[in-house]
Amino acid sequence: MDLLEKILNLPTSVISLVLILTISVPMFYPLGLPITISPMVRATYDSIDQLPEGSVILMDYGLTPASVAETGCGGRAMIHHMLSKGLKIIFIGGGVDSPMFVEKDVPPIAERLNKEYGTDWVHLGYYAGGETGRAALLADLSNIFPKDNRGNSLQDLELMKDINNYEGISLVAVVTTGSDVLPMWIRQANTPYGIDIIGSCDGASFSIAVPYFPTQISGLLNALRGGAEYEALMKRPGEAISGMDSISLSFLYVILLLVVTNVALFLKKEEGS
Repeated sequence: MDLLEKILNLPTSVISLVLILTISVPMFYPLGLPITISPMVRATYDSIDQLPEGSVILMDYGLTPASVAETGCGGRAMIHHMLSKGLKIIFIGGGVDSPMFVEKDVPPIAERLNKEYGTDWVHLGYYAGGETGRAALLADLSNIFPKDNRGNSLQDLELMKDINNYEGISLVAVVTTGSDVLPMWIRQANTPYGIDIIGSCDGASFSIAVPYFPTQISGLLNALRGGAEYEALMKRPGEAISGMDSISLSFLYVILLLVVTNVALFLKKEEGS
């Protein structure tokens, strides 16, 4: 059969080109393939959605250049949800790259939602000290951050006038790839003060954080998949859903190749016998 010969001898360039298309096309034209919402993602959404308007969230935005594709989508989806609900966000970062990503990701979202810096959100910047630093800033924010990342005195920022320590914080949200970050926040925020914690993390950190759900971590997003589920809950398809469409379509293509070539090989053997 000529068709079998053509299938079994497809040029590598053609196979590779189709694979590239299955990966790249959904990035620009999302397909909106069905996605199941996990209990942890729904719990994350509910933790934000149930907060009264005006509640203050402390967000540790620990993105790095290596992790932005995996966890950034979930973080941005949560930020959009928080600000659209009228919640206030105080951004901090335990990584040296954190301030760069806060200033890159948050202003466009705030501008779309007509939210003002200093009133609806504040960026305090990088904090050092690991677990000790987290304990210190929850005890006295103004002592650790006398000024924000932009050089403004905290006393000049409307949002920070009544926030001195953990007592003004309703929720801690963590975006991270560090396997020790969420456990540190549990020990310093949830255990002593009872503050709820939600997070968006990479796959490795997710496996470590899962046992803490739902008692010490109220909700959790698992990397790109978690971000896509969150976007689906918000009915706002974005980069995460596009990314999952791309992954799903490329997997389907590889499976199709395996099935077709194996069937072709079987028929070829039958034809020759």
